[in-house]
Amino acid sequence: DGYPEIVAINTNRVYALKNNGSLLPGFPVAVNPAFSAPAVRTKTNHLKTGFFSSAVLGDLDRDGRLDIVGAAMDQRAYAWNMDGQLLPGWPVFLSDGGNGAESINTPAIGDINNDGFLDVIVATNEIYGGSSPGGIEEAIRQGLINLAAGQAGGSSRLYAIQHDGTAHDGDPSDDGGAVRDPDAFLPGWPVTLNSLSPELLPLVEPGVDAIVADVDPTSPGPEVINNSFAGDLSVIAGDGSVRYTYQSAASGGASLSPGTVVQTAEHAAVGDVTGAGTTSVFKGGVPVEQLVNLLLVGQNVPFQHVIQGWNAATGVYLPGWPRAMDDYQIFTSPAIANVGGASDREVIAGSGLYLLHAFGPSGAEAANFPKFTGGWLSGVTATGDIDGDGSLEIANWTREGNMFVWDTDAPACGGNDEWWGFRHDDYNSGRYGNDTRPPRVITDISPTGATAAGGGNINHSLHWTAPGEDAACGQNQAYDLRYSSSPITASNFSQATQATGEPAPQASGSSEQFTLTVPGSARYFAIRAVDDAGNVGPVSNNASIADADQDGVPDVLDACPNTPAGAAVDANGCSQSQVDSDLDGVCNPGASSTLCTGSDNCPSIANPTQSDIDHDGIGDACDADRDGDGVPNASDNCPNDANPSQMDSDSDGFGDVCDHDVRVSKFSTGGRDLGLDASGSVERQVLARCQSLSPHTDIVRCTVEIVGLPSGCMAQNLDTGLTVSAPGGLVMDNTSSYAPGQERKSDFKLRIACSPRPPQTAIALIARADHGADDGLGPDDEDTSPANNRITRLHTLRP
Repeated sequence: DGYPEIVAINTNRVYALKNNGSLLPGFPVAVNPAFSAPAVRTKTNHLKTGFFSSAVLGDLDRDGRLDIVGAAMDQRAYAWNMDGQLLPGWPVFLSDGGNGAESINTPAIGDINNDGFLDVIVATNEIYGGSSPGGIEEAIRQGLINLAAGQAGGSSRLYAIQHDGTAHDGDPSDDGGAVRDPDAFLPGWPVTLNSLSPELLPLVEPGVDAIVADVDPTSPGPEVINNSFAGDLSVIAGDGSVRYTYQSAASGGASLSPGTVVQTAEHAAVGDVTGAGTTSVFKGGVPVEQLVNLLLVGQNVPFQHVIQGWNAATGVYLPGWPRAMDDYQIFTSPAIANVGGASDREVIAGSGLYLLHAFGPSGAEAANFPKFTGGWLSGVTATGDIDGDGSLEIANWTREGNMFVWDTDAPACGGNDEWWGFRHDDYNSGRYGNDTRPPRVITDISPTGATAAGGGNINHSLHWTAPGEDAACGQNQAYDLRYSSSPITASNFSQATQATGEPAPQASGSSEQFTLTVPGSARYFAIRAVDDAGNVGPVSNNASIADADQDGVPDVLDACPNTPAGAAVDANGCSQSQVDSDLDGVCNPGASSTLCTGSDNCPSIANPTQSDIDHDGIGDACDADRDGDGVPNASDNCPNDANPSQMDSDSDGFGDVCDHDVRVSKFSTGGRDLGLDASGSVERQVLARCQSLSPHTDIVRCTVEIVGLPSGCMAQNLDTGLTVSAPGGLVMDNTSSYAPGQERKSDFKLRIACSPRPPQTAIALIARADHGADDGLGPDDEDTSPANNRITRLHTLRP
């Protein structure tokens, strides 16, 4: 969702928390207590329950989601996905076949064999026989502490685990972490790390946190950098071979006497302190004299704590390094960031003697350092722009629980991408160059305009300020813009519709503009930035498009801002009643809409045909004198035909110009009884004649209908073949043009046939004369006199 989760370890459990403090589903998870049950603990199998180290995040199975890795004191490495499920092949038993020993070390994660998958590198506190590191042994030979030689010698193990753990070999019989599976490790691993004194301090040695960095220019890298307690700091290739070891004989300088430095439980950090593209390694240490003091009780040989700096590619000390330090730096590493204000980066390191130092590339202390805290600085300094002022802040805490934050004069961007906290990054990966910082959240996306795009779509213009690649620094890789008809949140962002064609990002702080075409229903827009490492920034604020009447058309385009709730609207935001007041399908004058057509000549009264008999521009439905003859409709004997004289020759109430009287002039059916003969049929001659009484030449429809035929009976016009079945229908239907006063004959022979014979039944024959043939078989609208345009003959059908 673009917002970071917090993964934390407490005793034997791993917690994954949302940004609101609630647990992710499936969490917490825990180690398998059976691996460290009291019954399996012995003097030689001193396992414990829980974690001493921190969790690490990385996408082991390349499913696009981070997994959680931790090494426990039950000598197992665990890996869970973000659903709280163990990954296939995990946990892994970290054993080289010797006695049991816990792992207190935070793993490093990196692809050290270049197979495209992340490997897990972690040490244990296993102790095996071995030889003393060469540099220290040589120093002892030179006479400084010969007494210590009898106690020296041993080795520990450093493991590189396949991304799929014990599942890598495809053999399920050794999965589950109960037994050792050598195939779970990369070829050539575990690596033996020699130590002068692997049992000097209980629990805290000999395992030391490893880091991963591409430091060997002769190999494709990256490599592992690690040492056993009181062993050489070595560069180890992906195949388990030691490429080279780092210098441990100091020539003196920076208040430091010449001598040999011992690598103990301090952690290394890598960074480019000059900005020239050359990486260096920095790490605390103690002189060999202090090791003598620890080995030989009662000795107090003078010594100086040190912090070291090497050329990462050659292993040779940098000029001015190592330099004197106040106290122990065990379990911590330096941070590397620009806190001095110039272009160089400083090495920021604290110790047990309350001071936080910042050393430049030459080992010289930066201006305004050290910082006094009054307590043992037991953590790694965190660096970042806490208050958003564009300058870098640094933070650290003491064992007594006091947190300190300092402002610096250095810019937040440009000098804080080397080693910015514990284990290098936000995932605790221990891998130099691992980009885990997403772009900052965009907080100001807003609409700047809109235009209609046709087809119900709208062109929306949006503006926002470009974030950086790492928070506000740099230039992000891409934008992911989404739109929806409802508000967009982090939880539903993926369900919103993704836009296309987003602009290429500009530098942080630039003004971004983008116009996109979306459906008219889109009301909300949100965006997040993605950097070149695939880190996704948080979801922005919503750019909401105002739509006061909620008709689906934004106010900036809404021609009808007060649309009734729920009404269907056109692209202009108008309902039909707002563009077609009388709802006759014809638009009000001046209105243009897909909900109607034309321009209404009678906008207040429905006039769908737009009839305008007198062509005066006023529709007949609302024209007080439709025919324009000067006589109002209410008193006009021909309201639809101009008849200014109101002449009505037959005084039937219809003016001559619109009088279209018709009649059935003759209708004979040959008697009432219709008796069926032996064959079940009867025939009659029907005389049917219609006449126009109009002074006009008119179209007249003359028809005969039979009604009431019982079931099983049919009637047929033997002259035309027109046939109907029960219960009846037209048996004669003639439409013709009639001259004024003309009569037309439509006589025919009718045959009725029934099978089976019905009971006695009353039926009727109906003749009709219909002017205009335009109103079905109903009475004409103007044929009120004479009223003989319909004649009915009743009959009895006898079996």
